[in-house]
Amino acid sequence: MIRRSIKTNILLLLSLLLVPSSSTKYTLEKVRDIELPTPGFLELVGSTIYATSFNADPWFLSKNGVYRAEAGSLVDGTGEFEVLTKDLDWPNDMTVLPKDMFGFNAMAIGHGFLVPGHATGGLSIINLDEPESKPYEISAELNNWFYHKAYAIDMDGDGLLDFVTARCRDNVIPFPWNPENKGTLVWLRNPGGEEPLTGENNISSYCSSLKTNPFRDSLRSSQSAGRRQSS
Repeated sequence: MIRRSIKTNILLLLSLLLVPSSSTKYTLEKVRDIELPTPGFLELVGSTIYATSFNADPWFLSKNGVYRAEAGSLVDGTGEFEVLTKDLDWPNDMTVLPKDMFGFNAMAIGHGFLVPGHATGGLSIINLDEPESKPYEISAELNNWFYHKAYAIDMDGDGLLDFVTARCRDNVIPFPWNPENKGTLVWLRNPGGEEPLTGENNISSYCSSLKTNPFRDSLRSSQSAGRRQSS
């Protein structure tokens, strides 16, 4: 496996200069490199850059992280990445959530990958207001299933944002006793209430495959109501 550089070039998101030229509207000019161990995914939200970092070392040696920084400070060299958490194994793509979803600024992030030793992942919520706090894992605990990205969508028309995500199980080494490779589209329904992440009936209690879906009736009802209103 080819290792990624311990630095990531400042591309457009990490501020390559836009310079007008005679032949095109803009050209890109490299400014500098920014230190970030084995960078993975990048997300620019407003003026804030979020990044993940992971590698294929054994789990007890692997260095993982989720970071953020102000884009302007990275451009002029006055700032650096702040660590949000190092508790997630192989953190993947990020979705920044509206504050009113859980009452604090938050991010949903999928984690895990098919690389042996990192195949069991999940979907977790990071409190961006208290980055030192432990992430909330809201997905079911399933061995050798990993997640990449979640989308916040009101699936059943109740006014609350739910999560739709995909999870995957892939055996890199095809031993005959391994379970079949498989992918599933998953709906995690937001039950609402004062503690949708930590309460007795929290969001992880309402997880279902969209193929065999116990919430299908409520979803169909909301879709039918929407069609009647639009007609």
